[in-house]
Amino acid sequence: MLINFLKETEDFLKEHHKKLNHIKFIRNAEGYIPVSDFVAAAANFNYDNGYGTIGVDPTLKIVGKFWWAERRTYDGKEWWEFCAKPKKPTVKAPDFMIRNRRHWSDYKGGE
Repeated sequence: MLINFLKETEDFLKEHHKKLNHIKFIRNAEGYIPVSDFVAAAANFNYDNGYGTIGVDPTLKIVGKFWWAERRTYDGKEWWEFCAKPKKPTVKAPDFMIRNRRHWSDYKGGE
């Protein structure tokens, strides 16, 4: 589906109760990107975010105070993924060990 990259980004931020002015900085593998430069480029960039070729730099990250968003792709489909600083658990791990003796299938993928 053809989509404007700035609109996609603004809609994504809104979904997570954020706005462009909540962004502290933007980066990619090359370095820092001024927010105004990002907005100008994204406003003029339409791409197909469906399956196929990747249209947006996959190393792009937008960073806020205690959150960030990074690009994800699967088989050419791409999107923003929201990430936040994890909350500290309220329960102490009873059997902490440095060396992992558990099998990978023991993990349920939770926090």
